Amino acid sequence: MMNRREVLCSGLAVAAMPSLGVGRLPPEKLDMSIIDNDDDESLTFAARCRSLGVATKNVRGNVSNLWFDDLYHYWRRSPKPIGGLTSHSTWFLLDMMARDAGMRTIYRGDHQRLGQGAMEHRLFGIHPPGSARMLRGATGSRWAAAVAMMVTAPDRTSADRQGNSTRHARKRMVGNDTIISWVIASPAAFTPLKLLGAVEP
Repeated sequence: MMNRREVLCSGLAVAAMPSLGVGRLPPEKLDMSIIDNDDDESLTFAARCRSLGVATKNVRGNVSNLWFDDLYHYWRRSPKPIGGLTSHSTWFLLDMMARDAGMRTIYRGDHQRLGQGAMEHRLFGIHPPGSARMLRGATGSRWAAAVAMMVTAPDRTSADRQGNSTRHARKRMVGNDTIISWVIASPAAFTPLKLLGAVEP
């Protein structure tokens, strides 16, 4: 249950949106996507990203090289958003490194394999409208292509305000049967939704 302070912050944030010009979040194209595996889902995700004009890097578990050789310099030039479909450990390391550059995870999706091709999808933070419905309708590895469309979409106007914030995602325990989709970006453009609790401070 929200306390009085959180209710007041939410009200202020909603009231501020039109005056700040962020009733719709500013479009910002994803410049880079990350995978760390050669499984069907990762390759489907990468292929879809490339078809949408987004370069993809496969780190194959070597996050340190990505940081020191690429991301550190990339974010010093410009805090452009990146996204990916990776293991939880790869996302966790990138999220921690991103904080040193003033970036935050603004969206995270947990995609759990349930067996016999079935998947369970849970979305946290800011994501395009209709994302959950799009994932429910995707079968086989096609859900990874749907995730690529979500991650690369510049229109991120939907924020789940019913407990599914990136803060809640961070507290979840996930196993090896769960793949993580994510977007890391500068939180500056998302201040109203940050106040609403969609993005972790």
